[in-house]
Amino acid sequence: MNKSSKELTNEEYIVKYAITYLQMKKTKDESVTKILENEDNKTAFKIFEGKQPFLFVKMLGAENMSISVDPPNLEKEAKGRKSLLVVKTVTS
Repeated sequence: MNKSSKELTNEEYIVKYAITYLQMKKTKDESVTKILENEDNKTAFKIFEGKQPFLFVKMLGAENMSISVDPPNLEKEAKGRKSLLVVKTVTS
C-alpha cells in the first residue's frame, strides 16, 4: 500500500494502521486486497460507516485479519491473539 494517508479510503486507512499496530509489516499488497475485498469485512465497514461507533480488528495470521462490529468472544479466543478496537469519533 504505497498511497499517502491523504489518498487512502477510510477502509484502507484502518487496514494500513491495523497492520502497523498488529506488527504485520511483512503483509503483501495481495493480502491487503484480500482483506479489503472480504465480504464479511466489507459488511463490517459498511455498518461502521453508519451509526456503529466501534470496529474490532482481529489478527488471524501473519497476513490476514478479521474485521467485525461484534466484539470477539473472549471465552473462545486463543491466548496471546492480538486484536484492536477502533473507535469512531465525530468532530463538528
